[in-house]
Amino acid sequence: MLVRQRPGSAGSMVFMTLEDKTANINVIIWPDLFDANQRVVLGRQILVVKGMLQKKGDVVHFVAKKIMDLSGTDPCKTSA
Repeated sequence: MLVRQRPGSAGSMVFMTLEDKTANINVIIWPDLFDANQRVVLGRQILVVKGMLQKKGDVVHFVAKKIMDLSGTDPCKTSA
């Protein structure tokens, strides 16, 4: 995870940028999902985020629907 933001102008939404070896993507987390996963979002480094892509013009975001913590697990032995 590169960045987490919770700007006042966005209400209770949280934005974060995730990265892997191939790319970065901006993730939108709605308030109810953030509230249910706050510990994971704020404190973990290895996350699986399930959701859907949202594209408006040239801007692409990933809207989170489910967040899972994989910190402390062997990713080779875990299926998301």
